[in-house]
Amino acid sequence: YVDIVPIAIFGKNEFAVRLPSVLFGTLTVLFLYLFLRNLLSLEHKTLKDKFQNIPLISAFILAIIPWHIQFSRGAYESVVSVCLYMIGCWQFTVFYKNKKILYLVISLFFFTLASYTYHSFRILTPITILIIFYFLFSKKYINRKNIFSIALYTIVLYIPLLIFTFGSHGYTRFSQTSTFTKPALSTSTLLQSSIPDFIAYPLIYLKNYLSYFSLQELFIKAQDNVRFYSSSEFGFLFRWQLPFLIAGLLVLLRGKSKIIKKIVLSILFIVPAAVAIAISPNALRALLLTIPFSTIIAIGIQSVFQYAKLWTKASFAIIILFGIYETTLYFHMFTSHYPNTHRV
Repeated sequence: YVDIVPIAIFGKNEFAVRLPSVLFGTLTVLFLYLFLRNLLSLEHKTLKDKFQNIPLISAFILAIIPWHIQFSRGAYESVVSVCLYMIGCWQFTVFYKNKKILYLVISLFFFTLASYTYHSFRILTPITILIIFYFLFSKKYINRKNIFSIALYTIVLYIPLLIFTFGSHGYTRFSQTSTFTKPALSTSTLLQSSIPDFIAYPLIYLKNYLSYFSLQELFIKAQDNVRFYSSSEFGFLFRWQLPFLIAGLLVLLRGKSKIIKKIVLSILFIVPAAVAIAISPNALRALLLTIPFSTIIAIGIQSVFQYAKLWTKASFAIIILFGIYETTLYFHMFTSHYPNTHRV
């Protein structure tokens, strides 16, 4: 539906169809920056000083990674959903800072809108909303009367989607994408073995979940979504980002951050849990993972060059030089070769 306006203005052509994804993909970079800037303002002063450049670096990383760029060039609803979800996250941090109910209402509206836009967010956003209500109730951040009113407002927003999801159309969509339907299960090596079904099913789910953390998929050559990755030897992320991802994870796990750590790691581990019920890995359904990955890589970059010893900085400087080469190669293939070999 978001294509209606550009098609009306520019006609039925590739530019008009792809324009909304490009715009929403670009806006996601902005809203990630605003979201992290607000999150950082909620941390204690020492951490604010330590992570002061994280919002800007994270936005830059998101803007250049293949995972985000490749989808933002096509007409994909998931790109729109990620943007709407990030607006919801940003507005919730605004609410958290000033306690004005209006911002919470806006936040929940955009979270709900993300659910209507792409099917994987029908699981992701309700989980997010439940966490928000748990926080509001347990911390007594607003009075119970307002919590009840906000909950009723959210339920009303979700009623049409619930009717659709649990109706025949929702069942049809589930049967087409679920990894637990007969066509998908028929190809599972676990079910073809002598392992009982009640053991095989959880193992299939676990395998799907872990596939989103596969180094092969993330950094070497993504096998998923051949329609736009098979033209190059790139994964979802750049190879040069792996050391910084590891460094960022270590800093987060060992650091004293109370807010950024919980939120970033929650998104990182909840997204695969929500989409693993479908055939995996699927970069489109898990596009929201670009947010925690970009943030963790940014934390790794700042931490290394801010606190590491001289020899460590020199080692990572070499990695950065390789990163410039790899990133330049990707953009060369993206602009020069990819348009001639793959068309959406």
